[in-house]
Amino acid sequence: MSLQKWFGYGINPDYDTGVREHSAGNFEEAIDPLRRVLAAKNPTLHRQAHFYLAEALTNAGLRALRREEAGDAVTYLTEAVSLHPSFPDVRLHLAHALYLVGDVNGSKQQISESLRLNPKYPRAVFFSGLMQFEHGDAEIGLLAMQHAATLDPLFGGDRFLAGQRNFELGDRGTALAHFHVLLQLEHNDVKTYIRLGDQFAGKNQHELASAEYERALELQPQYADVRMKYGQCLLELNQVGRAASEFEKAIEINPNFADAHALLGVAYRRLGELDRAKKSFTTAVTINPEHLIASRELVRFR
Repeated sequence: MSLQKWFGYGINPDYDTGVREHSAGNFEEAIDPLRRVLAAKNPTLHRQAHFYLAEALTNAGLRALRREEAGDAVTYLTEAVSLHPSFPDVRLHLAHALYLVGDVNGSKQQISESLRLNPKYPRAVFFSGLMQFEHGDAEIGLLAMQHAATLDPLFGGDRFLAGQRNFELGDRGTALAHFHVLLQLEHNDVKTYIRLGDQFAGKNQHELASAEYERALELQPQYADVRMKYGQCLLELNQVGRAASEFEKAIEINPNFADAHALLGVAYRRLGELDRAKKSFTTAVTINPEHLIASRELVRFR
């Protein structure tokens, strides 16, 4: 038997397609072919197809969560749990999706199952505490979240302390925002920080957004676009000098970054440095003649 046939290749075209799409990261496209393989009940391919389908569904669910398409995530992850019922992390992903669509009881049930499978699973311990904080006894919830931090420091630190401090000051909404951010974090996950920053910025929560961009830049200081986004938040917070510094750093990284030049011009104008502002706007238009902000700002100097 060839090595390909040993791993199932060449036996069934749906299996070949499903595995190929899965390997390419096209998880949604892998699902239907792999479902058909399982439905055919081919004993040679069943075990491998079961594994690949569960993985494809889980990854598709996580991708839907990142896109904030919680309903789709519930659909994918419910099927993934049916295939991998003893995987606590898959159940916890489903718990998160159910929470986002408003099914609090369903979310609690999946958290409980995840903890039954692994009582020391830090993220499940934290999520359980967060649910208690939000929908039960806040003090007991805080204790549970503190316990999660002893299991994994990711769930403690300055972010948890900030949430705790907001709660003590009576600002429950901001406390919850901090705790929900902790639930989504992975270790040194710069993309998560950027995504959270974008979400907060989109809701005009610029202070929270700037904190996420700061964390991203601690890990990847050469991300010019993140420096620009951070600078925009600082502008919104009226920290114009600091904003200008971030735009300048973005331009050092990428001298042809028209948006950074334009926003630096805005910062200079607000600082009263009109000659430098005009120069920045002119540079932005030189790079991109159709740049809307820079073109409009230059009208002021005519």
